[in-house]
Amino acid sequence: MPESATEPPPPRPATSARRAPVLWVVSAVLTGYIGASRWPNLSPKFLAGVALFFVLSALIVALKAPLGGFRQRGWTTAWGAGFLVAGILLAWAWHETRVRTPAVDWETLPPREATLTLRVIRNFSQPPGSDSIGGLAVVVDGPAVFDELRDTAIEFRVRLKPVETPPVRGATMEVRGVLTYLPVLKPVAGDAKSEDAARFRAFLHTQGAWFELSRGNLAGPPLPPGTWTQWLTKQHARVEALLHHGPAGLEEKYGGIYTALLLGEPALLDASQRAAFTVAGEIYLFAISGLHVAVLAGTLWWLLRKIPGLPHAVGEVITLAAAWLYIEIAGGTPSARRAGLMLTCYLLAKWFGRARSPLAAVLAAGVMTLLIDPLALQNSGFELSYTVVLGLILYAPLLRDALGRRAMPWRDVPPASLAPWQKCARWVWARLLDMAVTTWTALQGSASLTTEFFGVFSLHTLSLNFVFFPLVCAVLWSGAVAVLTGILGFPPFTWLAWLANGAGLIVVGVMQKIASIAPPWPWVFAHLQIEPPVAGSFAALAVLMVMLLAQPKNRAPKWWYYVLPLGVLLGFAIFAARPA
Repeated sequence: MPESATEPPPPRPATSARRAPVLWVVSAVLTGYIGASRWPNLSPKFLAGVALFFVLSALIVALKAPLGGFRQRGWTTAWGAGFLVAGILLAWAWHETRVRTPAVDWETLPPREATLTLRVIRNFSQPPGSDSIGGLAVVVDGPAVFDELRDTAIEFRVRLKPVETPPVRGATMEVRGVLTYLPVLKPVAGDAKSEDAARFRAFLHTQGAWFELSRGNLAGPPLPPGTWTQWLTKQHARVEALLHHGPAGLEEKYGGIYTALLLGEPALLDASQRAAFTVAGEIYLFAISGLHVAVLAGTLWWLLRKIPGLPHAVGEVITLAAAWLYIEIAGGTPSARRAGLMLTCYLLAKWFGRARSPLAAVLAAGVMTLLIDPLALQNSGFELSYTVVLGLILYAPLLRDALGRRAMPWRDVPPASLAPWQKCARWVWARLLDMAVTTWTALQGSASLTTEFFGVFSLHTLSLNFVFFPLVCAVLWSGAVAVLTGILGFPPFTWLAWLANGAGLIVVGVMQKIASIAPPWPWVFAHLQIEPPVAGSFAALAVLMVMLLAQPKNRAPKWWYYVLPLGVLLGFAIFAARPA
């Protein structure tokens, strides 16, 4: 037998011709949005008119070029460039239409009293027992002098009387308070409070909120939200009650952590718990993200596949519907919805007979997110999630295959000849290898962005994530089983829900113990600042470009491919990172 017949096939490249249109669309949207951010206030009608000219020119070239004797590659490049420029201009025009920046005069005006009608779109988590509520809302109505604010986002802070009911998401309320313009806030180096305030202000701006209505009071009882929102609120309370059905002793100690992790409510953590997870760098686990959606959807899909005779398509539809229901019940956060869009795009490609490409699904979900909300491009969560996910698609499988070929025990022994204990050892080693590759890839994709956005670089999270990843998955599995069985509401399913919640509570107790005894080590933890500030984003983009463009075709990458991203990060650290 030839030697090549015994070798495993080389990994397939992460890109293919089928994905080229998605890459072209992504390039056009990103370039148009960056242009709109850099040179704002251009007329959308003018941009659309110029885009129409390029579209017509590209069509003429595409139809007439073959008759003129142009070579295939030449005229294809010409009309492709025309469509690309048109796409950039259309994205630019769309950004100008959707994103409204306040007039410069607002910055010179003092705070003033205002009465506005608001529709709540998001409530910020408040500590238990708080007599106020804050969040984001959309201005529905107000005095004529504030017409510019109509249909824009605004931050609100309302003091509640003991008899007043807090407004829920989707509720409409009339608030009388002090209206203040929120300019860009520059942090003071080394001042933690100033840095936190600057990050929160930047978050508000990425949500389109340039004003705050503070020291507010309700002018009347809030109008309830629509039927759908009310139903979601009831289901949220029902799921929370099911998660509290567990051993009383464990529930009293760790119930807040358990519920906060599953429903994305960090306000349920007490001060010591929040401090422990924050210092350990694991507080992000309490925001609903792709990890939550993927684990819970995968658990449900696995359970549905065990039902005899259930078609796969039906199971996929149920799984997708349940994933979106969980996302909305948990608050419909942007990070969770991005994960839902990725899952939707992936399954749609399968249902319509297209090649199922995780890369294409992620890019399509990113484009859809940006078309719905152009400001998402400036959101740290958007950049972090997509950078890490793209790294896991482009880089992690190749690294995993390379390590598997060299570091797998008994790799030269046929699987049928292995003893049971050897098969078990190989399985455990493979899972550990998967976690190591995942955490290392995520660190490379997120290191420059976390330094830019949060002023922190930490290597100790690499080892902590290695431990926390399987523990979080175990908690999510326990919660999924507890809710699915608890919904039935009769024995023996209620007993199974009680046991599942007990197992989840034990695991979160272990997580808290690890977080409390694992402070950051000084030699791998540092407070840094980036000069210029956008260098972190460019470094993350460079890491992704290296992962994508340096992949060889039709063969496994050489050793140097796996260290190129690290080289980019070292260059970033040398030339852009400075001690805070």
